Amino acid sequence: MTKYQQLAQDLKTSIADGRWGVGQLLPTESQLCLHYGVSRITVRAAISALSSLGLVSKRPGVGTRVVRPASHQRFVHTSDSIESVLQFTEATRFELLEKGLVPGVDPSLVRPDCPSGQPRFWFRGLRCGVQSPLCVADFYVSPLHASLAEVLPGHQGSIVMLMQKLFNVELKEIEQNIEACAISASQAKMLQVRAGTPALVTRRWHRDALGHNLIASISTYPSDRYSYSILLRKNLPSEQDTPAS
Repeated sequence: MTKYQQLAQDLKTSIADGRWGVGQLLPTESQLCLHYGVSRITVRAAISALSSLGLVSKRPGVGTRVVRPASHQRFVHTSDSIESVLQFTEATRFELLEKGLVPGVDPSLVRPDCPSGQPRFWFRGLRCGVQSPLCVADFYVSPLHASLAEVLPGHQGSIVMLMQKLFNVELKEIEQNIEACAISASQAKMLQVRAGTPALVTRRWHRDALGHNLIASISTYPSDRYSYSILLRKNLPSEQDTPAS
């Protein structure tokens, strides 16, 4: 376990024990650095992990406030842009389990830019937080990008952002679908839950400017470890769209 994970776990335990209740502010970054003998980077990574679990909320000029008592590990994903979809993995690491070339793509991932008969390189892994695994994830990429799997063990952060750096590609669009399911027996063993446990499945297609698929993915989360929140804003009419009086 890394330093930031140890710190995040200690803070989570303190929240669960009532040392800091809902509505209370955590110590400042400087105070945490001094108390635990760690760097500011470590403190910020730990706070980010707690924020991803939905336990705290950080506001500039105010501080980090406890917003939910610690209980089950839950990954709260708030989204209003492509950047937020990618950044929500920053406090997690990826543990590679399997990889290999597959003759066709999972039927649920078929799109016009990704025909079912086209070979794909596939890899599977666990997305892990501070404690138990958050999800089991399957990824499909072009065989040209198969070497991506070599640098994935223990990788922290977005895989498609890593792909952009390695292969000089650029993400322009993400399509996402979320649905409910029950966890299979094989998934249950990996996720340390009972088979049949309710789960959420996210399917994502990451595309470049030409609409070509960079990565297609399926991630399965036990329902108590993940929630998805989206912020929507109404577009206000511009001056040229406003009827003249």
